[in-house]
Amino acid sequence: MIARTLTQALLDDAAFWRGKNVLLPRHDRRALPVRSLSFSAGRMAYGHSGDILQDLLAEHPDTGLMVGVETHAARSVAELAATDYLMTQLIYEDARGAVTPKIQGAIQSVLFVDGNTASLTWHRLMELARDPRLQFATINAPEGAYGMAYTGGTLAEPVSDAVKQDMREGTVTSDAGKWTAFARERCVAGLPFAVVSCTNFSSNGHVTSAVFRTMAQAWEAAGFAPKGFVAYLTDPTRFAFPNAMIDRTAVAPDEQALAVLDRLGLRSPLVVTERTRYWVVEDCFPAGRPVFDRAEGVILEASYAEVKKYEDMKIRLLNMENSTIGGLGVLLGYRGQYGVCRAMQDRDLLELMRRIMDIAIETRDHASTSFLQWFVDEQVEEEAQTLDIVNKLKMAGDSKGALLYLDKALAKREG
Repeated sequence: MIARTLTQALLDDAAFWRGKNVLLPRHDRRALPVRSLSFSAGRMAYGHSGDILQDLLAEHPDTGLMVGVETHAARSVAELAATDYLMTQLIYEDARGAVTPKIQGAIQSVLFVDGNTASLTWHRLMELARDPRLQFATINAPEGAYGMAYTGGTLAEPVSDAVKQDMREGTVTSDAGKWTAFARERCVAGLPFAVVSCTNFSSNGHVTSAVFRTMAQAWEAAGFAPKGFVAYLTDPTRFAFPNAMIDRTAVAPDEQALAVLDRLGLRSPLVVTERTRYWVVEDCFPAGRPVFDRAEGVILEASYAEVKKYEDMKIRLLNMENSTIGGLGVLLGYRGQYGVCRAMQDRDLLELMRRIMDIAIETRDHASTSFLQWFVDEQVEEEAQTLDIVNKLKMAGDSKGALLYLDKALAKREG
């Protein structure tokens, strides 16, 4: 079978998809307006926020499409253009070997934007900044792309040379410069907006806010931005920076994932994700937002104090769990992006844990026995230990949303 390139025309070809068991978009990409942006629109944009939007679009077309903005990977943008900005997602299910293919079509297009403010893509980005239909943007950049250090407060410390140059000269060579220039155009147009950081670090909304304000303060003082720009960014009724907790792994394909694409007879950009998807977001969107709370795994909270409870659960429990499993998996040769996934499915690792547990019992090491029993239960998807659950409940406190998050997580482990 000769593989075909994923395009809108192929997506419309019902005969090609018949019998392939692929989840396809149920919205008309050609008829819907753009309502959001994604800065640094790589795999995480398609595999997380784009995935959420697509799940909403079938029943809520007013959610609108997303436009991606990429600032470094020109080759990736060219590859996406060849597929009409469609991407294949492979969702690795909990059952060993089970994979669900899904075509992601919530992102309408991706702009490659560098420091050239005379380019057509830059002008298109500024047109979007002036569009009153736009509601929010996500930032999917790694922490280093922010170019500043944050230790608290309303401002950040410039670190990268590109950021320092942009602050002095009013240029847009850095990512922070481009983001702030977009906000400046939005400010001049008198339109509200929200920027949601999907970068995986604590207080990401506060960090992002400080980065924008630091650049804006320098520009306003030097005359590169209008008076009142900093005040605009400081007023959450006009421009907000919701904090968010993100929990989803989205990685590049390996040989096994590429083999799935081959069996489908498809050529396409590819993102591999786990089934689990959570996005806990501070509900502060002055320009409005989609009905996020109707999407699986999305939880809206009224304040950062509530969002932080999920951050703490993730850092203290999920991340610790991954580190433990990943470290043991290395002993069995599981390395790289898929190391934890394959370690969790390895029967030899489960047997090793049982043997270590026997030793712990014989030596009356009660602390190790308790931990190892939890680990074994996790591996075979049986009931988690009572102590583990109690600890999670303590961290959740009286937050109904956090309790719902915990309930769903436990339901997945028990089922």
